Amino acid sequence: MIKKYLMLILITIWSCSKDSGIKNNDKTVIYSSIRSEHFSSIEKQLIDTTIFKSYCVIPLETTNESIFRDINRICKFNDRIYIFDKSMNNVIIFDKKGKYINQIHNIGQGPKEYESAIDFCIDETNNDLVLLCDRPYKVMRFSKDGEFINEKIFSEFKTAITMDSGYFFCELSDHPKYEIECLDREFNPVYSRLTKQKNVTNSCYSGGKSLVKSKDICYSRRFDTSIYYLLKDSIVKKYELDFGKFKAPMDLAHENDCKKFFSTIRDNKYIYSITNMVESERYMLFKTNICICLYDKQTNNLKAYNILYNPSLKYGSSAYYPNEGSANSIIVAIQPDRFSYYNEKSIKNNAELKHLVNNAKEDDNPVLIVYQFKE
Repeated sequence: MIKKYLMLILITIWSCSKDSGIKNNDKTVIYSSIRSEHFSSIEKQLIDTTIFKSYCVIPLETTNESIFRDINRICKFNDRIYIFDKSMNNVIIFDKKGKYINQIHNIGQGPKEYESAIDFCIDETNNDLVLLCDRPYKVMRFSKDGEFINEKIFSEFKTAITMDSGYFFCELSDHPKYEIECLDREFNPVYSRLTKQKNVTNSCYSGGKSLVKSKDICYSRRFDTSIYYLLKDSIVKKYELDFGKFKAPMDLAHENDCKKFFSTIRDNKYIYSITNMVESERYMLFKTNICICLYDKQTNNLKAYNILYNPSLKYGSSAYYPNEGSANSIIVAIQPDRFSYYNEKSIKNNAELKHLVNNAKEDDNPVLIVYQFKE
């Protein structure tokens, strides 16, 4: 009789944990997620006017000092544009019209210097730029025009940084247990949370940012279909995205032959990463390793597209950047050599495009398209 009661109790406990869905939950995360509808196909293009009310075109001035190779993070805030290029270990500063102002490139081993930088963010309250360095481990504050203010040494390696409401959020690399650290304005630790995924040993990465300042601070990770909100006192699992047949099987989370891994991902159109989350009041736009996705929060509808297309400029791309200085904006960069593909007929009745084509030089900096979401 006692065995029967024990068995009944065990079954009841197992059933309750199964129904509640929290058996294996991370205790450092609040689970109040909204699950999207799943999508079954990837459409050709997302026309920009579907979700954006306007855009502006900003050609970036090209000088010997302003040239950069890559955009690893970009921020248009107030009257400045900041572009971080990891390959060159610098931040290039332009004014709001694209005119070069200055660059942060304090390479060295002494005070006020760094050997390598890995990320940056803007302290909007103080209008300062905060540079995260990985050699050595430290953060450096600069004025909005790139003048050094102060610095603080860290003991742990942090791979990304962003800020909101007076708190910094960093992605951790070497922490034995957690992925996220919250720090106050003086860079003192507030908490470390979000337990690392023990079932992911794969080290093959696609492009894009997992830690992004948008309407809220958003965070994502590979082989996880969730988007998390990072707050000063908690981490909230906000959205669960249903990729249906496109979701990558978890056995690939242990595949470390990257050539084989990416071949499998490409051939089967599997989604295993979410990056570049940008959120307006109605929409969540994000990038995956195979497509651009748009989640409509009002209808719970999730759609996927190969490219974002601008009919006015006759330009489409699968690449865009979250504008870290605005929760309601994204930025697309057009390389100047792209304009050589336009002929006279295609630009004849398009004054904006004609101006860009006639003034672009192959070795110039990119032309930025800054989009604003519809309300």
